[in-house]
Formats: sequence, C-alpha cells, structure tokens
Amino acid sequence: MLKEDVDYRFFDLDYHFADGEDRKVTAIEILKGKFTGVAYHYTNVRVVEEGMVARLQFGYVIGHPGEHDVEALKSDQDFVTFMGVLLEQILEKKTNEPIRADYNQEPDLQ
Repeated sequence: MLKEDVDYRFFDLDYHFADGEDRKVTAIEILKGKFTGVAYHYTNVRVVEEGMVARLQFGYVIGHPGEHDVEALKSDQDFVTFMGVLLEQILEKKTNEPIRADYNQEPDLQ
C-alpha cells in the first residue's frame, strides 16, 4: 500500500484550462520508486460498470515529468497502472473516512 508523504504527496498546482481560466488543481508528486519526481493530476475520473465488474476510468495531465520523457510516460503501462492503483487507494481511503455524526438539531422538514 502506498503511503501519503512517503511514496507520494498532494500539492496545489496552478493550471491553465482550455477555457482560458487559471485555477489551482490538486496534483500528486511521486516521491519514491521508478517514477520519482513525476507530478500529475487526474482528470475525468469515473467508475465504468461492465456487467458485474466496475473499473476506474481516468485521464491525467503530467505537470512535471521529473527525469522522464513525457511521451515515454504516456506510453508506459507501468505508469498508468501506478496511477490507477494510487487512485483506487485514494478513493478507498476517502470512502472509509468517518462521516460527521454530531448533528445537534433535528432537520426541519415541513
């Protein structure tokens, strides 16, 4: 299992979108392993159901390739697999986080 701040870290990245807007996105920098120094962010993440199986589908933008060639990264199945495994772990962690349950008032449903 990959560990935040050991194997990867989140950071804010200024990104120029196609609509002309400049906004911050949450990006990921890989800190250890074959892809050390690569920074990227996910785009268009969704779950695609195929019969009884669901799989993650995502796009990505490489913000900084580290010591790697961008085109080589895009065609490297190990890199795509790494991003998929990390995305799955991030989503599982978020899904398993406790939901705030300290409601002090009853809802006013009239």
